[in-house]
Amino acid sequence: MSGDALHTMLLSRMVEAGMNPAAYGFHSLRAGHVTQARRNGASTEEIMRAGRWSRAATVDVYDREFNPAARNSVMRLGL
Repeated sequence: MSGDALHTMLLSRMVEAGMNPAAYGFHSLRAGHVTQARRNGASTEEIMRAGRWSRAATVDVYDREFNPAARNSVMRLGL
């Protein structure tokens, strides 16, 4: 299944649910996946594998709660 087919399916399901699909797209699903996976403790490497991303920076782009200080090893030093 292509990305275009998934995008079309998402938009049609939103219309069927009575939602306005104008502000959403397939990237909304990617962002939701990354954000929730991180909330649930998934590592960046696990998320990269699931999303077939080759760069960790791409995962950060999709994370709607991206906060480098919150997931920084410095925060675990007890300083």
